[in-house]
Amino acid sequence: MVRQNSSIKTVVFCGLIVFSLLLPLNMALAQPNKPSAPAIELENTFVNVVKTVKPSVVDISAKKTVTRNVQPNMPYDEEMFNDPMFKQFFRRFMPQQPQREELQTRGSGVIVRSDGYILTNNHVVSNVDKITVTLSDGRSKEAKVIGTDENTDLAVIKIDGDKYPAAELGDSDLLEVGQIAFAFGSPFSFSGSVSQGIISGMGRELGLNQYENLIQTDAAMNPGNSGGPLVNLQGQVIGINKAIATQGVAQSAGLGFAIPVNLVRKVMGDLIESGKWVRGYLGIFMDELSEDKAKEFNIPGNKGILVSKVIEKSPADKAGVKEYDVIVSFNGKPVESARELQNIVALSKIGAKIPVSIIRDGKTINLQVTIAERTDEAEIVTKDTIKKWGVTLQNFTEALAKEKNIEFGNGGLLVVDVDPDSDAFQMGLRKSDILLEVDKKPVTSVQNFNEIVKDKKEKDKILMRARMANGGYKIILFTVPGNKAN
Repeated sequence: MVRQNSSIKTVVFCGLIVFSLLLPLNMALAQPNKPSAPAIELENTFVNVVKTVKPSVVDISAKKTVTRNVQPNMPYDEEMFNDPMFKQFFRRFMPQQPQREELQTRGSGVIVRSDGYILTNNHVVSNVDKITVTLSDGRSKEAKVIGTDENTDLAVIKIDGDKYPAAELGDSDLLEVGQIAFAFGSPFSFSGSVSQGIISGMGRELGLNQYENLIQTDAAMNPGNSGGPLVNLQGQVIGINKAIATQGVAQSAGLGFAIPVNLVRKVMGDLIESGKWVRGYLGIFMDELSEDKAKEFNIPGNKGILVSKVIEKSPADKAGVKEYDVIVSFNGKPVESARELQNIVALSKIGAKIPVSIIRDGKTINLQVTIAERTDEAEIVTKDTIKKWGVTLQNFTEALAKEKNIEFGNGGLLVVDVDPDSDAFQMGLRKSDILLEVDKKPVTSVQNFNEIVKDKKEKDKILMRARMANGGYKIILFTVPGNKAN
């Protein structure tokens, strides 16, 4: 009995020891894990970034009224009007009815000056009738366009008033892949949203605009983020959100792109001051230096830009640049791609004297070029187009031929589009054809085309010669339609 009681006491005593040892562990497990000091500090930094930047981010709603020609509903029996030939006959000869329609686009913007200047994308506000800006505090104000630039997809708009919270602009030249980034905006109309990620890449190109040197980020972007700011950990704007890359559906796939703020700063200043971006001009056609070409021109490391054409009387021509030269540095900095050099030249100050190093016949030559202002006449890849008689034509340049992978030949006008209901389509003119001659006269530009046909009247005959997209040639006898087809 005594032995039994002693055994019981021993068990109880051991149990108390085990319980006392496990008690702190049980209490620790019962309590939630406390974040470490560095984690709390990082979280506070994120919160402070949002608190700093969010008041300057705005929601933009733009409206435009368009008139569309709508085909009237087909009458009679269903079987007859399901016949493709009859449908084509009906579309051709039944008059279309004009119908007015209001379109609305949504995007974002960021206040960059306390007196109401706002940065956004050109594609958000271009060619619209009314722009409404909603501030972070819920106030709505009508905005006016100060200036837009299609080449960079940037625009500046303004609202009346002052003492608005303006965002601070950073320095995109200091960015490195891996840095933390925040994307602000109104994705799918959810105003005041913010997503966080990193800088995924630099110097990206999407082919959407002429000047691109984009920042890539995995911070989620969706429709409505366009025009909003991309921000660093210091709360500074490092880019303006522009586009996403996705498969099939317009939603985030972790591939967002922003216009770097150093380009934005220059364009913004020019738009505010003069309503347009004042760009530098060199006056050359550029070609990438492949490994084979580098060997041919004896260029070590195939670094540089091959000059394929020098524009007469351009800054490059006056400085002594020649075809087949390889530009290896511009203003003391190595250049490795045509896009990079194009962006550097565009941002150069007008009238600045820039040292340029080239390699010619294996020898290094140092030149000095005086940057001029790029004007409409100085455009290498021209945007001049005309829509006449159901055909949209565009100046055809070597650069455009390379871009569209079309043989340049002797130039001409590129057929950008043909109305399927036009006489031009019936005569056999198609998209990507090259119009070479009109009335047996070579056409070299839209202006030249207009000059040749300016005196043509309805039902006049025009003889055209074109190079087909498949490489063949054709001669078209075109009848000038009435004014309603212009």
